[in-house]
Amino acid sequence: MKMKRRLCLFTRYPRLGETKTRLIPALGAQAAADLQRALTDHIAAQIRLFQEANPVQCQVWHTDCDDQRMRSWLGADFDYRRQGHGDIGRKMLAAFKAAAADGCDRTLVIGADVPGITPALLSVAYELLADHDVVLGPSLDGGYYLIGLRAVSLPPCSEKLFDGIAWGSEAVFEQTVSAAEALGLSVGQLKWLRDIDQPADLVEWDRVQKARGRR
Repeated sequence: MKMKRRLCLFTRYPRLGETKTRLIPALGAQAAADLQRALTDHIAAQIRLFQEANPVQCQVWHTDCDDQRMRSWLGADFDYRRQGHGDIGRKMLAAFKAAAADGCDRTLVIGADVPGITPALLSVAYELLADHDVVLGPSLDGGYYLIGLRAVSLPPCSEKLFDGIAWGSEAVFEQTVSAAEALGLSVGQLKWLRDIDQPADLVEWDRVQKARGRR
């Protein structure tokens, strides 16, 4: 039977004054919202490049908006889902459970804040899931920008992989690795990348823009 893979992009609609709030003092509300839009557009483009050579379904899990507005923004070739209630751990778990229920063997969840995500990196993530239960892409702020699970590994971890995590703290990656090890799950690790969340992180976005010839 052919393997079914899913890629879930977690993002939010760039509402003025409600997105990238930690960057508003440095950029202003409009520029912060524009940055959120640009980052999401960039990741969506990387996903489409990956899909050109890899059969994978993309779902956009969003907040602050309805499906139709997101579809008008990012395109009709993606599937759209509203993020549910609870913390980010509950929301990611819901995405993994939905993928497993749809028969997906390997599922990745990524955010839209890390411009260093590339098709090559996504390929490595799926390859790691061939012989690991969990794959993690650690970010320099102590969190992670990607988490992947095999469907067969979801029942053993259940909610426990996402419980007791201090979301938004510098301990998220380490706590998640510890939780996985306590559950007897093998962990594959991607390279460390920088997310765009604080003014000091903007140098990474500038670097990516220059590499693309945009500046």
